[in-house]
Amino acid sequence: MEPQVDYALAFLTGLFGSLHCIGMCGGLVSAFFLRMGKRGGVFPYLNYHAGRIMVYIMIGISVAAVGAAVGRSSTFGEVQVVIMMIAGLVVMVIGFNMIEPLPWQLPFEKVPVKRLKKLYRKATGKGPVIGATMGGVLNGFIPCSLLYAVFIDAAATGSPASGGLLLASFGVGTLPAMLSVSFILGKTGPRLRGHIFKLAAVVLIIMGGRTLYYALNMWFQIRNGNTGVTCH
Repeated sequence: MEPQVDYALAFLTGLFGSLHCIGMCGGLVSAFFLRMGKRGGVFPYLNYHAGRIMVYIMIGISVAAVGAAVGRSSTFGEVQVVIMMIAGLVVMVIGFNMIEPLPWQLPFEKVPVKRLKKLYRKATGKGPVIGATMGGVLNGFIPCSLLYAVFIDAAATGSPASGGLLLASFGVGTLPAMLSVSFILGKTGPRLRGHIFKLAAVVLIIMGGRTLYYALNMWFQIRNGNTGVTCH
């Protein structure tokens, strides 16, 4: 039993949500490349973002593998469906929280800036290949509710390959903004960034709602005795 996975929605979440990413860590990224200087031409940028997206993919594969293993523990797939329901609901809650903060705080975005600055400084000393890749890997672990929402949705895919592809789609979506981080920070006002971020939240809510819809559909079909149902 495999749920339908929408990579286009993950890409759009990354595309629209990346302005939030540069708002959170754009200063760190800009400072990193300023210290790196002109060494290596374009390769430090490519290595940095390759390292960042690779972290996303590896975590996506890992959480999807855990979700798939738990799902297989149930003969008829009820556990997998429950995982999908919870994932869909949590992703939707995160999306709504991005539009209008909830009364209770989601502990997703406590960025250890001082620690990251120290690690980034060490990475820049390693050169445009190793150092830039290390910087991207560090960026991949920066706490972000938007990213965690996609990880949660990846856990419900039922397939490590699908989880990895979902995070790859998200990562590719973030590239336009992250590659031009300095330009966007200088030319895009906070109000416009806020509006686009809310658009990302809407896409996230759709993605979570879609996961919940397929989970409920699969649940009712299981309960009606159709245990071989698949959703593609």
